[in-house]
Amino acid sequence: MAIVVQSQTNTDRVRRILSLYEEMKARIAELTRSQYAVKMLDALFDRPVFRPGGFVVRTGIAKNAVLPFLKRLREAGVLTVLREGSGRRSAILAFSELLNRAEGRKIL
Repeated sequence: MAIVVQSQTNTDRVRRILSLYEEMKARIAELTRSQYAVKMLDALFDRPVFRPGGFVVRTGIAKNAVLPFLKRLREAGVLTVLREGSGRRSAILAFSELLNRAEGRKIL
């Protein structure tokens, strides 16, 4: 019985994550109006906790295109700042809704 309950829980969690992907595809396209919206969304799903510099490298998109995108997502509440950048130390950002859905509870 425990295996059945766990498999149902996992199936529900996967459905919520897939639903988030579809919701965010539309929202990010609307927020950024960028041809790279889906590519950047895929990078967020690939690594939901990241530094902006690493995000630039993973997407292969020019820094001057990515940084305004990240700023808009922060302002819209899509991204959470885990640590502000300071001097040479870069910020650490998180796609909190994905982390919350993956954990099945609010962690950020």
